[in-house]
Order: sequence, then structure tokens, then C-alpha cells
Amino acid sequence: MKIVDLEEAKANLEGLARECRSSPVVVTVDGKPAFEMVPFYSDDPGFIDRLLEQNEPFRRLLESRHKECEAGNVSSLEDVRRRIEEK
Repeated sequence: MKIVDLEEAKANLEGLARECRSSPVVVTVDGKPAFEMVPFYSDDPGFIDRLLEQNEPFRRLLESRHKECEAGNVSSLEDVRRRIEEK
């Protein structure tokens, strides 16, 4: 396990992001543990569900955009390309 203070974490974020894939990285603030950096695995099937459960504004935005699509208020990529080519 690696322990770093917040300033070091800010300065070395890219390296720590790689390092946390193999060993925990704990970030401290004023010498006290504040959070642990953990890897995100894109193949985690529950990630989006957890994101939607925990982030109300994101969920509302997603639901709103979904309703726009269902109502036909969103152009397909093909339609947009066709309109651009017509100009």
C-alpha cells in the first residue's frame, strides 16, 4: 500500500492512477487518510447502475435525453450528415 499526501497526489495523478491498479493508494489530507484510489474496471456490469443510483442530477439528465429521443426530437447522425452535405 502506498500513502501520499494530497499535494503529491495532485502532482503525480497519472502515475498513481496506474499504480492503484496493482496496490492501494491512500491519499491523506493534513496527515489523515482522506480517500483511497481504486481502479475502475470498464467491464463492471453494475457501474452505470450505481452511478445512476448515487447521482441524481446525472440520472435526471439521462432520463430527459431519453424522453427527447422517444419523442423524436433528436436527429440521427445520418440526418445531420445529410443536412450538412446539402449546404
